[in-house]
This record gives sequence, structure tokens and C-alpha cells, in this order.
Amino acid sequence: MSESENPTLLKGVFKSLKRFWLLVIGVVLVITLVIAWPLISNSPVRYADINDHFKYGSIGSEPLNGVPYWIWKVLPAIFPDKLPGEGYASLGFIYEPGQDRPIGFSKRRIFVDRVGLNCAVCHAGTVRDTPDSTPRVITTMPSNTVDLGGYIKLISEVAFDPRFNADRILAEIAAQGEKFNPIQKLMYRYLVIPQTRDALMAQGSLLAFLNNQPDRGPGRVDTFNPYKSLQFRFPMDQLDPDELIGGADFPSIWNQK
Repeated sequence: MSESENPTLLKGVFKSLKRFWLLVIGVVLVITLVIAWPLISNSPVRYADINDHFKYGSIGSEPLNGVPYWIWKVLPAIFPDKLPGEGYASLGFIYEPGQDRPIGFSKRRIFVDRVGLNCAVCHAGTVRDTPDSTPRVITTMPSNTVDLGGYIKLISEVAFDPRFNADRILAEIAAQGEKFNPIQKLMYRYLVIPQTRDALMAQGSLLAFLNNQPDRGPGRVDTFNPYKSLQFRFPMDQLDPDELIGGADFPSIWNQK
């Protein structure tokens, strides 16, 4: 008896084929999810210690205002002339042993690892018990060493520089020891780097009014004018010049009234 003459046998064959293809589809979906999850997940780096979390934990600034970690990492090497000294430490940011970022910089995976600013960038500083003592980090005190205006100026200017290009950035990333696979290289060359350049250019244009402000130096910040422009798209050119000066000392978090 042929298969066409045996409905039960034919039905069993179709059922087996259906199970086989469902299994194949399931395996493909699982593999795709495993590969894609690191790219599509929104995962901050978490810290069990409350002090570490204050210094390095995310407050959610990375999606809108963050910079891809590896681009951020190599900017000082590509643009040393835009810094007062060596690296981000020359702007007064505090590095602790074993950390890949200074205090006040969080990390979150959004398609790629991104860094953003958290509360500690303004509220963590150092003191010395004697002139010869090693500085001690005190969280929640004013960031007395940080030149935040200098950092904002740096990241607002670099995207307009012709050195901000895929060849230069990828070469420096490799020089610093990160080995991208071919997919990552393509992703950075044609997506991550161009989008970051465009975003930093847009940010630089919105913050162009800062060029008309005096340098505030370490320990001070314009508390609200940048937010007016970045968050509310306030037309800063319509403000009275006196209103563009909003510098204030970083406050401590304690003794707030």
C-alpha cells in the first residue's frame, strides 16, 4: 500500500516534518537571541557596594547624552591638544585603582557600551590630611578638582575636527588593545562612529553659547543653562547676556536646605 493510500502514514509524516521545522525554528531563535541580546539589552553596570554605586552607577544619562565607551576612551589620545594635560585626569577627574573610568562616569550597554555622567561627577572630591598625604576620596562632597566645563567643551568640539573619523578612531581602539571582530568593525565604521559624530555636532551647536562664557575652572558649573538648551531647546540667543552667566560652586549633598 502506498503512502497516498494510507492517510495515517501520511499524517504521521507531516506531523514529524512539522515537529522538525518547529525544532529548527526554535534553535535558530535561541541562537539569534543569544547573539542579539548583548546588542539590544539595556543593561547598566551594577555595584553591590553603595559607595561604588554612587561613584560609578548609572542614573540613566547614557541613552540620550552618553558616548560609546570605546570612542570616549580614545578621545584623549586622538585629541591631546584639546586637553590641558594627559587624559581626562588633566581635567581634574578622579581615577581610582582598578577602574577603567573616573568617578562620575557610569557605563550601560545600549547596543554598545556607553558612558554617561552621574551624580558623583559633581559630588565627589578629594582631601589630604597633610600636604604630603595621598588624597582621600569623599563621596557627596563638592567635586573640588573637576573642570566639568572643560570636559563639555572637549566633547562638543571634537566631532567638528577632521580627526574624528572611522579610520583614526578604529586604529586607536586597536592600539589600546581592544580587538573588535569583523562585525563590530563594520558596525562602528558605518553606524556607531557616524551617529556619535552627528550627535556630538548637534550637542555642540546647542551648547555654542558656552563659548561666550568665561572659563569657570575646577569646582564650578553652570547649573541650568545647558539644560535649558539640551532638554528644553530654549533659544539661548534670545537671553540677555547677563542671564547666560550661571556659574556656581559645586555643592555638597549634605547640609542641603
